[in-house]
Amino acid sequence: TLGANVSALCTLEDDSTLRVVGFHGIRRRSVQEQWSTFPVAADLPASEAVRGNVPVIAHSREEVETRWPLLAGQVAAEGSLACVPISVGDRCHGALSLSFPAEHVIDDDEMGLLAAIGQQCGLALERARLIADEREARQRSAFLSDATALLTSSLEPEETIEHLVSLVVPAMADWAVVYIADQHGNVVAATARHRDPAVGEWLVQMQRGQALDVEGGMGDILRTGRSLRYAQVPDELRARTREDLPTPELVAAIDPHTALGVPLTARGQVIGVIAMARTTDEQPYTLEEQLLVEDIAARAAVAVDHSNQFRRERDAALTLQRSLLPQRLPHLPGVTFAWRYLPGAAGTYIGGDWYDVLPLDGGRVALVIGDVMGRGLRAAAVMGQLRATARAHASSELRPSEILARLDVAVGGLEQDQITTALFAVLDPATRSLTVASAGHLPPLVTTADDAYFLDVEPGPPLGAGGSGYPELRLQLPDNATLLLFTDGLVEDRALPVDAGLETLRAALVGVTGAEALCNLALVALGRDTEHDDDTAMLAVELRSD
Repeated sequence: TLGANVSALCTLEDDSTLRVVGFHGIRRRSVQEQWSTFPVAADLPASEAVRGNVPVIAHSREEVETRWPLLAGQVAAEGSLACVPISVGDRCHGALSLSFPAEHVIDDDEMGLLAAIGQQCGLALERARLIADEREARQRSAFLSDATALLTSSLEPEETIEHLVSLVVPAMADWAVVYIADQHGNVVAATARHRDPAVGEWLVQMQRGQALDVEGGMGDILRTGRSLRYAQVPDELRARTREDLPTPELVAAIDPHTALGVPLTARGQVIGVIAMARTTDEQPYTLEEQLLVEDIAARAAVAVDHSNQFRRERDAALTLQRSLLPQRLPHLPGVTFAWRYLPGAAGTYIGGDWYDVLPLDGGRVALVIGDVMGRGLRAAAVMGQLRATARAHASSELRPSEILARLDVAVGGLEQDQITTALFAVLDPATRSLTVASAGHLPPLVTTADDAYFLDVEPGPPLGAGGSGYPELRLQLPDNATLLLFTDGLVEDRALPVDAGLETLRAALVGVTGAEALCNLALVALGRDTEHDDDTAMLAVELRSD
């Protein structure tokens, strides 16, 4: 409508570069080959308008070619040229260039109109960028929120590292490798991923366990703790990457054109590096992408560090827990023992479940199982003291009810407010006679070749509750029976009421004999062979006819 026969709109790509984003009256090939981008510092009318944030005008082709020699032979129109900045105040975002036919004269009114158009374009562009920035910020925030949830979803460092590569491949890279410091301080490849799963499997096998080349570019990241970004990977680094690739197909799939390496830093220490690359040079990594990956890597490093710390604390807790339990059970004529202790999956706190087998005079054996409610060192301390008390009194001729009474006094003396249940039984394998008393504990299960049932032992109050006594049950077990003592972690959880768990256990073990088989099938039947929240202790006693 202004009578121009050639127009072009360019915007700032960065502080030093202008990019043509729209044009009319110019051959597309000419724009793509020569004028798609050009420097702000160039001797060109659009660059001059942007640098000074002022309109630029020339009244003839001769004046254009004289003032801007780079355009010599490039100007098709004989007439005038005008470039107006696209700006808002002193913020310039680009320039609008217009070329007019020879008969067209640009007067002051028209320049005022063009300047107003440039200002309106600037306002529109700024609004569009603000909207785009806001949308991008929301997307980035949502992405980082999802990334954080994913990276902290596991307490295993290996899974956290796998989650990290899944966040960047294929979203931001064609392939990525994560290097992590091992327990000896060596930084080795822990995992890798490629957008092509088949190539990814090969990459994992090829890279896993390989030490990071400390002399290479990525090695600088370990020493400096700073990211490294290659808009175009140097030829010597590309050659080093390609030299171990056995086929042309893998060369094409792995050969990096643009690359990014980011440190994994936790508590001020670089614990690893994530290296990623694109195999085409059409989209070099930008500073914004680097900042995003740095944010993800920082969260991943903290998650890995926490996972490693959790693993160390868990291993230490389990070592302590097992040191409080019997290291081995006695070998006695006529009986076979099996036992299981499964710590709860949640956290590193040790629990208060315990079991014990104590040989007595005359070939008899005392069977003990107990559960100090709660977790942590207090529960473990109570458990350890009760186990020692039970052992101290078991060698006397005290009945099970009397042993529980002594434990009740011991719990009261500990001044602990944790509920404690226990079951104490004395078994004579020769006669299969059993005497059992319970302090609020679940009843034992008896299995035979064709049946399974719980003993009808009347439970007394939990230890430390100040009960008046503990009733005893005396009976003779069937020949070749198996007796199972267990804590409530086996039959109860948040989704399973204890009554339903007991019935599930009984039904699953009908006709099952043998101590080891009983323990294994009990865990499977109640789903405790996989993940479980509470500690579980089991003690199985198989009576043999020999």
